[in-house]
Amino acid sequence: MNLQIMKKFNPLQLAISFKTKEKDPFDEWAKRYFTPARMNAFVPRNPALKSFRVTTGFETISPAKFEIKLADWCHRKGYQLNPDQFKNTAGRIIRKVPRENIKFTVAMEMIYIKVPFKK
Repeated sequence: MNLQIMKKFNPLQLAISFKTKEKDPFDEWAKRYFTPARMNAFVPRNPALKSFRVTTGFETISPAKFEIKLADWCHRKGYQLNPDQFKNTAGRIIRKVPRENIKFTVAMEMIYIKVPFKK
């Protein structure tokens, strides 16, 4: 692309046009990971993050960047990420989860993707 053509586009337009032509690894992973069984349900955050890292090869993505990508994906799909009704005073969703072969539960941070019911 020559310089004169590039001046006609702002950087945001270029980023959007490139993103739409390429498949976003996060989108591809999220479509497969968030099955109907994981919608409108509490999903442990750390296993989801680990799945994304292993599946896509983005081993160094931070939990904060993962959360941003997840929020963006939910927004584009019309879903609501982590509704306020489930958050604690720190703005996180924490639930106790039973562990296999252990008699006690462990507190884990959760993801909740609220999908509107279709009429």
